[in-house]
This record gives sequence, structure tokens and C-alpha cells, in this order.
Amino acid sequence: MNGNDATGVSWSKAIAKTFMERYPDPMDFPWGSWCYPQGYMLLGIEKLWESTGDKKYYDYIMKFVDDAVDSSGYMKQFDGNSLDIIMPGAIVVWAYKQTGLKKYKMAAEQIRRSFDGYPRTSDSLFWHGRQLNGEVWMDGSFVGQIFLTKYGKYVADSAYYFISTDISFWLQPAENPTSKFHR
Repeated sequence: MNGNDATGVSWSKAIAKTFMERYPDPMDFPWGSWCYPQGYMLLGIEKLWESTGDKKYYDYIMKFVDDAVDSSGYMKQFDGNSLDIIMPGAIVVWAYKQTGLKKYKMAAEQIRRSFDGYPRTSDSLFWHGRQLNGEVWMDGSFVGQIFLTKYGKYVADSAYYFISTDISFWLQPAENPTSKFHR
């Protein structure tokens, strides 16, 4: 196998093959059945499907989504208590974009509603988790924004298609004196 091709597809295929063989059911990933590790891997497999058109990648992603979203669009595994569990929601938005099925849109809306009243710092940054009083984690900003951006773009709610305060915050230099947060 040539892992040095210009697109990186050879390496991507090898990683996806290993992942899919080790976890034929994407819900069996050891970190948990609905959390950011699945989100990262499935977003990578999404990109691989887009670059190759190989249906096995599409089918693997859809298995994950269909196991998570019931026929009425409800997601029993999703509780909205942490940004970590929001990231796989980007895959639900992807499924809606691919199929146009109402159940995926409803599931994406369930995830988006978890942001209503989600705790924020005085700088308007999302807490990493509802129980993590004032804690802001850089990866939390990233995983939350992946969902919000895709939701805003593909579910046609442009109010959520933005670069948020969370992302802008990480781009500021040095120390933010109002939150005493050090970068």
C-alpha cells in the first residue's frame, strides 16, 4: 500500500478498514455509543465516502445514524449534557443532507435544542458540560461548532451557521482578564 499518495486516501482507507473491521457495529466503539470519538471517526469516514464514492463507507455511517435515531426522529441516547456528546450530531445532519428524511431533521433539531439554555461563561463561551461550572475546553468549542455549523448550513437555519464567540475566543492572544482564563 502506498501511504504517500497526494490525497492521503490510501492511509484513510487503511484506517477506516481497521476501524470498521474492529467495530463492525459503530455503536460498539469502546468509549461509548454516542460520544465525540465516534463523531471524529465517522466524520473521517464521511470524507472518505465523499472522496471515493465507496458505498461501504456510506452504509457504515448510516448504520450508526439509524441505530441512534428511531423512526419518529427521537434519539434516546442523546441527553445534551456535554459538548462531547453533541459532536456525533454532525453525522445526523449529514444523514439528513444525504436523504432528506424528516426523522434525521427532527433528530438534528433535538440536538440543536440542547443549546437552548446551555450554560455559558460571562464571555458567552459554552461550558464544556452542564455540570462543569464555568469550564471551557478548547475541544468542546470545536465539537460543538462542528454540529452548529453543519446544522445551520444543511437544516436551513442560518442563525446557527456562524463562527461563534467560542471559536473567536481561542484566536485572541494571551490572557482574557475578565475570565482569568489563560491560553
